[in-house]
Order: sequence, then C-alpha cells, then structure tokens
Amino acid sequence: MSDSQRKVCPSCGSTDLYMTSTSANGGHGPTLLPKLGELFRQAKFDLYLCGKCGHVSFFADQESLEALDRTGQGKWKQQGW
Repeated sequence: MSDSQRKVCPSCGSTDLYMTSTSANGGHGPTLLPKLGELFRQAKFDLYLCGKCGHVSFFADQESLEALDRTGQGKWKQQGW
C-alpha cells in the first residue's frame, strides 16, 4: 500500500490517522513476521489507527519487506490469487 493510501482510513475515509511502530516478535506470544528479522534487529510493524472509527492497519516496515525471501523457498509463500 502506498503512503498516500495510508493517509485515509480504508473503513470510514477519515484522515484522522495516528501512526506508531512496534516489534513483530512476540516475546511471550507468537512471532508475527517470522524470518524477517535478524538476531539483533527484530522485524517491526508500522501501525495506523483511525481516530474516528478505531480501525487499525498493520504494515511490515521497509527493512522487514527487504528481508522477505521472494523465491518461495523460505517461510513465506506467495499466494496466487
């Protein structure tokens, strides 16, 4: 999704959006972006929250996307739909 699309809530169309980043490694829970981090650099999410309707969107950060193995041999498999 492009940066311009992230400026509008996909649920209600509001532009009252807030953003933060957080680790995708679960600590006590599951690792949500497996194999996209490194030993000392955890994979991260950029989170967007709509201040009007409460919709939340998660996006892998740019470093995590760059670590994605696009050959289909790793943990992540490309969907054909």
